[in-house]
Amino acid sequence: ADTRLIIRSLNETLLGASCPRRRLLLQEGRGCFCGHPQKCLRLLQEEWYLTAVVRAFQSFGVVDPKAVFNLENAKAAGIPADIYMFPCRSRSPQIQVDSLIRAIPNGLYNRVWINIESNPSQGCSWNGLGAAPNCQYITQLAQTLIARGKKIGIKTSKRIWESITDSCRSVSTHPLWYANYDNK
Repeated sequence: ADTRLIIRSLNETLLGASCPRRRLLLQEGRGCFCGHPQKCLRLLQEEWYLTAVVRAFQSFGVVDPKAVFNLENAKAAGIPADIYMFPCRSRSPQIQVDSLIRAIPNGLYNRVWINIESNPSQGCSWNGLGAAPNCQYITQLAQTLIARGKKIGIKTSKRIWESITDSCRSVSTHPLWYANYDNK
């Protein structure tokens, strides 16, 4: 998309102490620990970013309690935001989507990125469930979000996508946020 860089986990970047110009490399982007989230977010936007991507759904299948706070700060700083959900494979796609939508007001984000990667949370792993059922599950997540009026995208890497879905193509028409962990 038109995003130069993405702030991966604003949940961690907004809660630190002092900031203005201190930079920290995060997993997929740069962040700034700052006691003044809006000031820090404006600094990040001016120097590097066009869109904030906030974790809205944690790997163990619940809404992130800091998501709304972080989205409100991004909005107050004038930064457009997307959210990402880290689905728990053992929980219903519909229940997870509905809890996400109930918890986070529409006007705070543009797109929901479905984060497909290895899930370390107990009972939430993709392992041992099979590529075809995993593909079907991801398709159900995507269809449920779309049916609820949401724009979606998929966040993954080539290696992880292939290991979980064996190259599933059911969501290939949606934007891809490619996590280049494997340099492929």
